[in-house]
Amino acid sequence: MAKKKKFAWDKWAFTLSWVLAILLSVLATFGIQPIGKIPVFLLVVFGLLVGWLYKAKDVMPFLWTTLLFILLLQFAPLIDNGYYVGAIVGTFFELFKVFLGTAGLVVAFKKIYTMLN
Repeated sequence: MAKKKKFAWDKWAFTLSWVLAILLSVLATFGIQPIGKIPVFLLVVFGLLVGWLYKAKDVMPFLWTTLLFILLLQFAPLIDNGYYVGAIVGTFFELFKVFLGTAGLVVAFKKIYTMLN
């Protein structure tokens, strides 16, 4: 009998988060603001979901990659020089940093919790 595959919520949340970040950055570049802070809240929820469902034994590569990505994204405002492509890329990086920072924080807390037990 074939094994039933589990639904990969973490992969879907990751994919939806970068698609949402791209969509929001394109909309913000052309002056269309989404309703309130709901899309950014969705990025935080997706980050919590990905961080909570991260199952790798060794989490240090994920944490180092997250840290490096966030540190490099501090230079994202340099990309935003007024042109449409620069504004889209800069806004995308800022929004993706919200998602990735939340996921990294949850993974780090899970690692600390397992080390203390």
